[in-house]
Amino acid sequence: MPGSGFDVPWYTLEVERRTPQSIIRIDYTIMPFDEKGRIDKSEQEKEMRLAVEFMSPLLSIFEEERTGKIVDARSQFTKKRYEQEFRWAPRPEIEEAIIATIFG
Repeated sequence: MPGSGFDVPWYTLEVERRTPQSIIRIDYTIMPFDEKGRIDKSEQEKEMRLAVEFMSPLLSIFEEERTGKIVDARSQFTKKRYEQEFRWAPRPEIEEAIIATIFG
């Protein structure tokens, strides 16, 4: 990345009467910044392009089943690149602390 990034945990929760009931989805993303400390729009666009590129074969799964064609492996390599550049994995103690804070 040209600048640096900030690790951001995104938790999607099921909430009832303002009380968290369960975690629906967890996503650990890297928010890219440019040299001036602003969100790097070009890196965000790159992230979106990669996401669309590796998701495209998933969207055409019915066509594959109908025609019997083999999945193009490029999407797997693109997904790996996407995860290396735009995702992170927290240490167990960080994830536990976040979950404890949510359900505290």
